[in-house]
Amino acid sequence: MARICRPRKDPREPEEIMRAAGLEPLVPYPGSSAPWRCRHTVCGREVTPRLSNVAKGQRGCVHCSGRARLDPEAAAGVMRAAGLEPLEPYPGSDRKWPCRHVACGREVTPAYVRINSGAGSCRWCVPNGPVDPEVAAADMRAAGMEPLGPYPGVDTPWPVRCTTCGEPGTPTLGSIRQGQGGCYSCGRRKANEAMRHDAETAAAVLRTVGLEPLEPYPGTAFPWKSRCTKCGAIVSPRLGSLTARSRRPGCKPCADRANGLAQRHDEDLAVAEMREYGFEPQPYRGVKHPWRCLCHGCGTITSPTFGSILAGQSGCRRCADLRAGAARREDPERAAASMRKAGLEPLEPYTTTMTPWRCRCTTCGRTSTPTLSKFRSGRGCRYCARFGFDHAAPWGSTRRSGCAWGTGIRTRAPSGSSTCGAGREPGAADRASGWSRPSTAPTGCWRGG
Repeated sequence: MARICRPRKDPREPEEIMRAAGLEPLVPYPGSSAPWRCRHTVCGREVTPRLSNVAKGQRGCVHCSGRARLDPEAAAGVMRAAGLEPLEPYPGSDRKWPCRHVACGREVTPAYVRINSGAGSCRWCVPNGPVDPEVAAADMRAAGMEPLGPYPGVDTPWPVRCTTCGEPGTPTLGSIRQGQGGCYSCGRRKANEAMRHDAETAAAVLRTVGLEPLEPYPGTAFPWKSRCTKCGAIVSPRLGSLTARSRRPGCKPCADRANGLAQRHDEDLAVAEMREYGFEPQPYRGVKHPWRCLCHGCGTITSPTFGSILAGQSGCRRCADLRAGAARREDPERAAASMRKAGLEPLEPYTTTMTPWRCRCTTCGRTSTPTLSKFRSGRGCRYCARFGFDHAAPWGSTRRSGCAWGTGIRTRAPSGSSTCGAGREPGAADRASGWSRPSTAPTGCWRGG
């Protein structure tokens, strides 16, 4: 039975494919996956590539491609050139090969391919390689630190004790090798000693800023009680603040006085400025002090600061309130038209929206004093209102204590009733309490019942 094979992707004959790759077949075609004895036309060596690999683009000669097995002596020569002495026979290009590093004497297991590609020969000797625990402990002791535990790593905190002051700490080996100190207490002490001034030098610095020391020099960062030679004030500046880049003043009262004089305005100019704004001032005290003045606008006494006047403020609270009220004031003609529209005839001139305005109701003819704001909120004549107190329906009392008058309360008529509470006759409870309807009160309901 004939064998059925899949058609090849490359339509060329096998011999043509091999010759195109620089290989001359020496035996008949054995199959795509079987080694095929050929001669490489470039180097003349006899090789056994597979047609499937050559058709994929692989090189057919292992010698020219570098994939051929190396000579053990040649491989050992490459390792010795890198400073490594092989301890075992050549195991393969990508296998670990036990060797001894000639420089440090340690045993390492690099692979030939890594050494041949230029990689480091000894992982202990590269810059970022691991550190020998004994070497790490020796570096710590050289820096004045006694390790209290095993070596954890170059960048991991390592518990140690300072041999100088006995304080514990956790520096890293990397920081020690970079030149940093391992003890925080010793570092702060060295920094303070480096910044500390001599007592005579410190006193001389204090006298240059106009201060006389009153106590021994305490240190750069501590208050130093002194007396100002200009104003006699007792101050306590720090020497560090006097010698720092910011150069703070030694005497605050003198500094404040100097700032005030620098910001002080000429008195004549300040008085002229205040008069221009409508004030008659008293003697000038300063830009930030209240200045008692007489307002030419309203005639009241006010105390603005000259700084607030320069900033654009009015200076007189009463004048400001009057201006604000005038800005919000309603037009009298418009206000009167609004009241007439509601059925109220004004009887006096309009003042403000919150002031009672005497008017006459055009419906009932009675006089009332509503405000314009209440009218705009929905209210009107108190006698014509349908709810609230009924000012037109008084009640009287015939008690012995005297005569008292009250007002009826307008209420909605109950369901099925033709009268409301304001127009009802006094009941037994009302008479027992001494209340009765006077002869002047209407007999029917205020609604006309």
